[in-house]
Amino acid sequence: MKQLRVQVDDYNATGGLLQINFNEPIKVVPGSEISFDKFQMTVTDGLTNNFELPNQIIGIDTNILDSQIPERFATVPAGSYVNIGDLLSQLNISLNSILNTDMLNPLSTPDNGLFFRTWIDSTSGLVDIGFGSAGIDYTIANIASTANSNMGFTPGTPTVWKARAAGAYSLITSVPIMCGGVDIRLGLDLVSNTVGNVFDYGLYAGGEIVFGIRKTGTNFFAIDNGEVYTIGSSVFVNHPNYKHQFYVRTGGKLCYQVTTATDEQIFNFVFTGYSVNDTYNFAIENGFWDGIATVAQFTDLGIIYQTNIVPNTFGWLWDYASFKSPDYLQFFELGVNAGAQPPPRIIQFDFSAAQTLQTGLGYVATIFNIGSNNGVTSAAIGADDPFGFLDFYDLALQVPSLQLESYIASGDRRLGSRVNNLAYFVPTQAGGTTSTIYTFDTKELIFVGISNKETENMNSMQFRVIYANNPSAFVKCSQMSFNIYIKEPKSL
Repeated sequence: MKQLRVQVDDYNATGGLLQINFNEPIKVVPGSEISFDKFQMTVTDGLTNNFELPNQIIGIDTNILDSQIPERFATVPAGSYVNIGDLLSQLNISLNSILNTDMLNPLSTPDNGLFFRTWIDSTSGLVDIGFGSAGIDYTIANIASTANSNMGFTPGTPTVWKARAAGAYSLITSVPIMCGGVDIRLGLDLVSNTVGNVFDYGLYAGGEIVFGIRKTGTNFFAIDNGEVYTIGSSVFVNHPNYKHQFYVRTGGKLCYQVTTATDEQIFNFVFTGYSVNDTYNFAIENGFWDGIATVAQFTDLGIIYQTNIVPNTFGWLWDYASFKSPDYLQFFELGVNAGAQPPPRIIQFDFSAAQTLQTGLGYVATIFNIGSNNGVTSAAIGADDPFGFLDFYDLALQVPSLQLESYIASGDRRLGSRVNNLAYFVPTQAGGTTSTIYTFDTKELIFVGISNKETENMNSMQFRVIYANNPSAFVKCSQMSFNIYIKEPKSL
């Protein structure tokens, strides 16, 4: 019996073909058989970096206390994720994309003010998944005019903002608005469409309004992530009882709508480029006015703020430790009754259709609930194990330079042919390793016949390690080794 050892560094060649030269005669007589053993490969990527995920579907019930709330589904798209931060960033987007904060939404427990976040716990190093929720705040504590502002409260009517002197004016929130379940409501009292009133308002970042509404001269525009679109003026002029709202709809789209006093939607614009991973403030700003009679007044400004926040590498997130005993400013229920806090929640996550993601994030349970029926407005659950994504390898070792007695057939297509696959095997990750090492040991050598009619010198051989179910795809790894055994027929 002959034993051959194959060792390879950086198995990443186009086509995955290995050309091996033993530099010694390897005589193989007719009737010989071949087998392999002791396969090992080191994958530099794939555990916590550059790992591949299929589509993962997470079922979410935003409040199991409310039987009218149906389960919804968030999709983490298939693809290669550079690292755990890249995945958590996408997971934040996917979870928040199910939210709908339309004030016309008939759900009894609304998503307004609800926000999901995933992050790495600074103490345990494990993945945390949590939520926060808040009610609309109509107080002025989180609204700050700039020092040179000509905009302020109208005496006696603290819910009305208007220009109080000619010149530039500006109002910018002093803390970020709620990402995720965005809800910003206001009224606009613009008596007539005069050129003397110019203004912008909307979501503010990097020194400018990124998503919002602009009035220049007598024309109105939607500001959409660097693009400006002309919109009609009729719903903005001389309709002090109309309701205006920035909100998100299912799919993670930021929208702006105008409704009548009887809740009939008469204008809607869908913005592009909004992401829950970005941080925004809310601002009203711009130019001048041409008389008290025609000044633009912004009324009943209600905003859901992202309170109890701390900066980190993913932007702003909830500080869950301090939010367990929240110091509310003044909350108004997302409806009629003033003074109420957001509705109590128990949120359910179902990973039954996302078990690769569940295991990779380190969670043991498939379905788990977070929250309480005692009025809790935030909660989080930590993973049980460190994060790490193990690739599943269903491999075949192919020997293109030999004609083996190896065949394959497909029952559904009724196709079959000879293949030069020496073995099919599934390596597993070695425990206790810091790198991603996969190994496979045969319990018993399985030999395959070689169809050579004459004695051949096999000192030069070709190998390829492919996915058994996808022969066109070959494995990529930094190091690989395996043993080859050639058994000659017994002499007569």
